[in-house]
Formats: sequence, structure tokens, C-alpha cells
Amino acid sequence: MMRWPHLGLLGLIVVLLTVCMTPGCRKKEENASASAAQRAASPPLWTPRSHLLVEEEVAHATPTPVPKKVEEENEARELSVSATADPTDGGAPLTVSFSAEVSDAPAGVQYRWDFGDHSQSSGRLEVQHTYTSAGEYTATFSVNGSGVDESQKIDIEVTEEGFDLDINADPDIGTAPLSVEFTAMLDDDPPQPVSFQWDFGDGGRDFSNPAHHTYRQPGQYTATLLVTNGLGQVARRELEIQVDPREGESE
Repeated sequence: MMRWPHLGLLGLIVVLLTVCMTPGCRKKEENASASAAQRAASPPLWTPRSHLLVEEEVAHATPTPVPKKVEEENEARELSVSATADPTDGGAPLTVSFSAEVSDAPAGVQYRWDFGDHSQSSGRLEVQHTYTSAGEYTATFSVNGSGVDESQKIDIEVTEEGFDLDINADPDIGTAPLSVEFTAMLDDDPPQPVSFQWDFGDGGRDFSNPAHHTYRQPGQYTATLLVTNGLGQVARRELEIQVDPREGESE
């Protein structure tokens, strides 16, 4: 009587194994395995809130504009130097106005005018200089500093005479006594004041223009005029005066 329950349990296990071995049971197991695999491959339906907020901010964020730099400011600027002189020629003493313009110079540079006549140089951009002796000079303007060494040269020509001057004598030949009118002719509007110094060659002098002088003795004379203008410039001219003896007289 006690052995029947064990036999009944064994028979139930056999029935269940038989059913699971059927094609229908195996198909259900395969379908269940496939569903589990698909659920594992599919993305989760729930996403953490912090992740969604990050994605939304990235999608709707507006890029911050980057300030545009001016190309000229990024490029290295080139130093520009310009030097002038006025006048560049004339008679001694010659006063010249020098001027220089410098652009895009770095900080700390130094300026210098060298006038070429062994005089003291100047560190100003605009300066006047007087050449007291005739000659040819080279004035140099230079810019020096860290990584900077630029210069420009200007030729200056100084002649003996500071301005044009002509003189006239009327008459310049005749018998003694010979009265002569001397006249000096200058450039238009010379710098004032202008001084005149006549030497008539016979000991006589005059400081006017025109000037009058009488030669009382026969002879050959050299009249000389020295003119100085308001800048201290000097011009000199000479001319010959011939005084003949009167008829019947010897020299």
C-alpha cells in the first residue's frame, strides 16, 4: 500500500517530460528566448531625467559668437619714416627747416637729426639748423630702438653767396671828374633788414642804395659791393670803373 504514491509521482514526471519534448513546447521556449533577446537589444523606455535635460540643452543651445578680431591688428605693422628739408640749397649762412614724420613706431624708439657739419645733433622731429660755411652736407634722420634701425638722408648744398645780386654803374667809363651812380639789384622781397656797403676803390665808401660817387683822378678802379640780408647771408659783387684824363692832361 505504501509504494503507490511513489509510482504515481514518477508517472507524472514522465508525462511532463513527454509534453516538453513535443515541437509545440520547444517552439514556445524558443519564442520566449527570442523575446528576451529583443528586450535586451532595445533601448530602455525610461531615461534618467538628468540625461534628457543635457540632450535638450545641447539641441537648443545657441552658440556664443566669438569676437571677430580685425586683421590689421593681428598683422605686424610696418614702420614708416619720412624726412624733408627746406630749403636744400642756398648761400651761407643757410638756415634749413628739417621735419620728420614717423608712423607705427614701437614704444621706446629714439629720433635723431645729424646735420653733417659736425654740429650737435637734435632729438626732435622738427628743428631748424644754420649752415655757416659753404659746402656740401648730408643730413641724416634716424629712428633707433628695439628691433628698429631706420634712417633717411638729405643732401644740402651751401654756396658762398646767400642770394642773387647784380650791380650796375652808370657810367662806368669817362673823363675825370667822373660822377657815377651805383645801383644794387636783389632778389624780390629779401629777408629784412638788408645792409649795403660800397667800396669805390679810391678810398670812398657809401652805405646806401643807390649810391653816388665821383672819381676825381684818372685811373682804373674796382668798385665792390657787400650786401647782407636779415638771415645773415652775404653776397658780394665787383665791377671796373675807368676814369680817363681830360683832353690835354696826362694820367
